[in-house]
Amino acid sequence: MKRSSHIFKKTAAALLTLLLAAPGFSQETQDLLSMSLEDLLNIKIFSASKQVEDLFTSPLSSSVVTKEEIRNAGATSIQEAMRLVPGVMVREKTNGIYDIHLRGLGNISPNQAFSNAINTITLVMIDNRIVYNYLDGGTFWNDFAIDLNDVERIEVVRGPAAALYGPNAVAGVINIITCRPENNGLQARAGLQRGSVNTTLANGSLGYSTDTFSMLVSGNYQKRDRYQTDYYVMEQGRYIAFDDFPEEILALDTGQRLSDFDIRYPNPALAADKTGLNAFLNYHPAEHVALDISGGYADARVQNIYVDIGALSFATWDSRSAYLNLSGNVRGLTGRFSLTSGESSTLSTVASSNKSTNMDAEIEYTLKAGAVSLRPGVSFKNAQYDWEYMGGYQSLTSAGFGVRADYQTGHLRLVAGLRGDKYSAPDKIYPSYQFSGLYSINPGHLIRTAYSRANRAAFLAQLFFDMDIPVPVAGIGFAMLGNQDLALLTQDMIEIGYRAKWTKHLQTDIEGFYSYTRDYAELFENGKTEFRNGLLYTISEWQNLDLKAQQIGMTASLNYLPSSRVHLKAFITVQRTNLKEYAPDISRQDSTVDIRHRHTPDYYGGLYLNYRPADRLTLNVSAYTYGRQEYDHEDYTLTMPFPPFTSTTYYNNTTMKGKFLLNAKISYTINPLVTLFINARNILNDDTREFGFADRIGSLYLVGITVGQ
Repeated sequence: MKRSSHIFKKTAAALLTLLLAAPGFSQETQDLLSMSLEDLLNIKIFSASKQVEDLFTSPLSSSVVTKEEIRNAGATSIQEAMRLVPGVMVREKTNGIYDIHLRGLGNISPNQAFSNAINTITLVMIDNRIVYNYLDGGTFWNDFAIDLNDVERIEVVRGPAAALYGPNAVAGVINIITCRPENNGLQARAGLQRGSVNTTLANGSLGYSTDTFSMLVSGNYQKRDRYQTDYYVMEQGRYIAFDDFPEEILALDTGQRLSDFDIRYPNPALAADKTGLNAFLNYHPAEHVALDISGGYADARVQNIYVDIGALSFATWDSRSAYLNLSGNVRGLTGRFSLTSGESSTLSTVASSNKSTNMDAEIEYTLKAGAVSLRPGVSFKNAQYDWEYMGGYQSLTSAGFGVRADYQTGHLRLVAGLRGDKYSAPDKIYPSYQFSGLYSINPGHLIRTAYSRANRAAFLAQLFFDMDIPVPVAGIGFAMLGNQDLALLTQDMIEIGYRAKWTKHLQTDIEGFYSYTRDYAELFENGKTEFRNGLLYTISEWQNLDLKAQQIGMTASLNYLPSSRVHLKAFITVQRTNLKEYAPDISRQDSTVDIRHRHTPDYYGGLYLNYRPADRLTLNVSAYTYGRQEYDHEDYTLTMPFPPFTSTTYYNNTTMKGKFLLNAKISYTINPLVTLFINARNILNDDTREFGFADRIGSLYLVGITVGQ
């Protein structure tokens, strides 16, 4: 017995010594330590001009976050990783569910419903594949089949970029670039995190590559609970625990009484339960020939403040989606075709289920002659949605043609882009353009300026909305209609920037911007009435507002690499948004005021500090902060359609104080294939709400392991 115990101890000690003394460490650690400081500072970007170039010399306000930075910082989702990007406003609604805006400009119109207050003016793409929601605008981040394990880098272009990418790139573009196998042979990677708030995060990928061919398959799963289980009940103006709900709660939108809470909220504690699968195939037979094919599927259930049922702030949202993306490049001729289909629904008696199929294609060709390059291109998009509140199936198409010119000589670079988009509704052509100039004072200092215009496409709910609510007991009814003649939201922006390489270790970037946004549209009463089936109907219709938004601000960032073991990034945005001709009563466009808009905080920014004291040990501290903000939600005046016909007004507005979030991650690389880590989010446990009528955001602690390269 003693001999067996002795052998076991010696064997265990030998194995432990072998693991701890193994030559080398994880692949990403090897990559970082083998890179020069110049390599770490001179990151490449594609999205700023649709050609690979140094981030430092890109003509637009742009940033890149690499997979190493994301993993070092411990971000638990693609959404949270956006907190590492300058100029991006990120607020958490509940565990893993976020609201994301570029430079703010959210919740502009008065009395907005939750579904109309999300960001609809940022174009999000995955490998240049558009993932925009054309039903009522914005991006369903939780529909993504990919997860962090699939991300190579995230590129962000701030400011109007429709001349490059087409409609909806008004505030800017977020382009998520996915990984491909880097070395020949078989490669595998898997990760698992488990921690507080019943949070489980798992992902894995398996790839194979040769000199001309590569393939990779990946999967991910996440399960998260909310930080709390109570809900904001608008009828009562307070948070109520699910088990204490009154037997019936009034749906303020419809005057109906809602019950069956167990059906509509099958798991009040759930924040997200999501699975994603992906496959990537790349064929590169010659130097100037490449073909890339990707596809995937996602199934998700989340609780999100997005489409409320008029009684509660949260709704349970189910979605299933699939995508196919094909892209190719042959000697300067590039083409892409993508197809996305899905189905989503909210579990409520006010049904909001829809089915969608979106298709888009583009072809571009690059011509070069001396110092000038031209890139003409055409594109086509078709969005099809089947939704009961549009009378069923409706579609929206757009065709675009654009050309981009790039002139470089000596210290000067001039870039101009012009594009026109023709929509099926409204039936007209909308132009977008971009003019930018960059002048290198010397190799380490440059100034740049840009003037841009971009528009947002109309979404189908604005064009074809058709909702009929009869109230026979009162002899009245309410009708809500779309409008195919809306003017499209448009933004003009001017900016000026200065980038500097002060030493081979230190870079700074500062940009000032001014934007003017107009032609906002909302659903409100137009003064019309009509009789339907013996009932007197009040008509509401999507209409343009007189409202204009003016924003002025500045973003500054610093990137400091004193050695390959220390990396510091810091950034801050300060801004002010003023609203002109703002009508507090949206139906009274003849009674307006000029006000300061405070939904976007006056400042927001972050910090990233990565320190590797030893080859196997990595310490990371990241922070994110923002100032005070106000959330103005719908105000309801509800008149009972039966005696005594009493009226009650509900004011659903809230103010949230500023916040400072501190995160930390400690990683230890046991051997080239295994890394263990502890991940702590919001460790100061500031449990204030970051978004109106959402959860108090507490701390999240996770332990995890990564296996593979």
